[in-house]
Amino acid sequence: MPRPSSDIELAAHEWLVMLSEAPSAAQRKAFAAWCQEDPQHQLAYERAESVWRKVDALEYEVLAKPHWGPGFRERAALVLPRTGWRGQVIAAVAMTIALAVTFVLLPPLTNQPDVPVELAINTEPAKVGRYELPDGSQLVLGAASSAEVSYSAKQRRLALLAGEAFVTVTPSADRPFLVVAGGITARATGTAYEVRERHDGFQVAVSEGHVSVYRSSDGMDVRRLNPGERVLAMQKGRGLVRLGRIEALPVEQVGAWQDHQLVYQAASLFDVVSDVNRYSSVPIEIADPSLEALRISATFEGTNPGFVLEALTEAFPVAVDRSDPEKIRLLAR
Repeated sequence: MPRPSSDIELAAHEWLVMLSEAPSAAQRKAFAAWCQEDPQHQLAYERAESVWRKVDALEYEVLAKPHWGPGFRERAALVLPRTGWRGQVIAAVAMTIALAVTFVLLPPLTNQPDVPVELAINTEPAKVGRYELPDGSQLVLGAASSAEVSYSAKQRRLALLAGEAFVTVTPSADRPFLVVAGGITARATGTAYEVRERHDGFQVAVSEGHVSVYRSSDGMDVRRLNPGERVLAMQKGRGLVRLGRIEALPVEQVGAWQDHQLVYQAASLFDVVSDVNRYSSVPIEIADPSLEALRISATFEGTNPGFVLEALTEAFPVAVDRSDPEKIRLLAR
């Protein structure tokens, strides 16, 4: 006898969660078998993927509890089947698409230039935060990232302590917008650009306007970036920073991680692993020194760690060792 459609939908969400957590070969085989059991299974899985893409759009860094409104418990009881807590959580998350949820992203902030503003922002693994800053500038903070925002009468400043950030800056000739990260400063008055942490430094890339990048310590070694350009800042010994040459980067690739794309041009495997670790519940490490020289040029359609690892093993001489439940090791093959 066919399973009720509600059971199929719940099973699809459970499969989706399992496959997002670096699944084993046996789990992937079991999923393929489940899809072949009934055409409705594959369709339900595709609907679950659509739901979770919409949920991703709501995964902001919330600084206040959501307001569920009256009757939430009663509405939840109508759709939550009598299954384990995990299934109920999955179904509850799917429900949020249809509910009116109000999130307070940031506390009220003043835009008066003479009133200093200081704010610390952190995102959790696999969560992307979107914020409107006091002057109307937009900040997107990547998963597992940390930043400090400070505004004064003379400047607007964002210190990127870890991770990645994309800023769309409201023009203000009198107050430049500075992003400070790892010994470099990226200065703009009105533009859109990203700053990303790499395993040995930082990358600055521009999608709109113009950005000047220089050493924070002395203001020297200046690079002026136009749309579709990037520069890598390498951290050397004793805190020294060296800016590389300006390189071309397609504008559509700047900040592509906001749309759940990971794009690389001759990047080290260390950089790829660093990015994927921001979305993985299990730490991923490179266990084979011979992989240090490997360069990755690829676009991963999604930030799902399991899918990225599978793509790496198919396209590059990389093997995945999951024998230790506490970590995932990458080996050469």
